[in-house]
Amino acid sequence: MYDEMDLRSLGDKKTALFIIIDDKVSSFNFLASIMYAQLFKELCDKADNFYRDKGNRLPVHVRCLIDEFSNIGQIPDFKKIISIIRSREISVGVIV
Repeated sequence: MYDEMDLRSLGDKKTALFIIIDDKVSSFNFLASIMYAQLFKELCDKADNFYRDKGNRLPVHVRCLIDEFSNIGQIPDFKKIISIIRSREISVGVIV
C-alpha cells in the first residue's frame, strides 16, 4: 500500500541498505535489478534538482557494492548509468 524504502534519502546521510536475494531461486532477481535502476535514477534526479549549487553532487557519497552482480539480472542501461553517476558522487563496485 505504501513505500517503506525512501531511496531518495540515501544521498543525505550515512545509511546502509542491504538487498538480499535468494541465491537458489532466480525468479525474483529482476526485482533487484529494477530496484537498482530506480535507485540510480532517483539519486541522479536528486543531485540534479536539489544540489545545483553544489555542482549537482550529493552531499554524502553513495557507494553501491553489488555482489553477485551476474545473478541479479540485467540493470537497464547499466553502461550508460555508470558513465554518468560518478559526477554526482555515486559509485558502483561490481563483484562477479
